[in-house]
Amino acid sequence: MDIKRKSPFIEEVNIKVGDSKVITSNSELAPAYTKKQLLEEQKQETFSIFNIPETFRQISKRSNDLYAFIDNWYGTPYRLGGTSRRGIDCSAFMQEIYGNVL
Repeated sequence: MDIKRKSPFIEEVNIKVGDSKVITSNSELAPAYTKKQLLEEQKQETFSIFNIPETFRQISKRSNDLYAFIDNWYGTPYRLGGTSRRGIDCSAFMQEIYGNVL
């Protein structure tokens, strides 16, 4: 008994080495990437990857500054209308955060 298993996807794709077109049985000719197009796409991906660490550093520093600021105010009691470490309300605390950290 001769049983052959074939992938339908692979079965429908015909590629010739060195050809600039990909032919599938379900479609017309579709252009393949050229070497120049692939290199350009890789440059764009590399550029965006290098931007990530700088953005991460900025976010990380801001987070550390925020945590340090909150730690300084930890234990300060809530006081309606308060604006100091003797007692502060929510809106005054947010003003302090935006004025000193963000």
